[in-house]
Amino acid sequence: MRKILVSAFILFSFCLFSAQNFKLINKILDKLETNNKSQKEYDNYNLEGKKFFVLVDAPDHSERHIIEFLADNKVQIIELIDDKKMGDNFSNIFNGDILRKHNSISVRGDILEGKKIPIPKVYNLLLNYYKGYWYLLDINTGEKWLETHYLEK
Repeated sequence: MRKILVSAFILFSFCLFSAQNFKLINKILDKLETNNKSQKEYDNYNLEGKKFFVLVDAPDHSERHIIEFLADNKVQIIELIDDKKMGDNFSNIFNGDILRKHNSISVRGDILEGKKIPIPKVYNLLLNYYKGYWYLLDINTGEKWLETHYLEK
């Protein structure tokens, strides 16, 4: 009888402890949800004709990636790679399409210089606006893609 009471007490305390954890988790999720609701939706922002770029600098090479949004949800991705050791320059031009839902933009480049490739180049991006600057945030890497017309300023 004593073992049953002790095991029931342990089971009850475990359930109470896990319920408190769920309350904490729900509280955190509610806070995150309210923060996300404060984010504006930029559905009216037209991507057609816009170009965004990111610079990646590695010890042995540097890369410039450019995404150009075309008409009819088409996209062109340009990669410019400069080899620092050899001094060579390489470029890749991908064509593909986009899928946009509110601020989320998924870019898929599945055609490399006119030929269909088995593994497409994919970017998952969030459209953001901060202090007069439009930029795309890469969800996977955290890189910020800035609109190219800001280079002229």
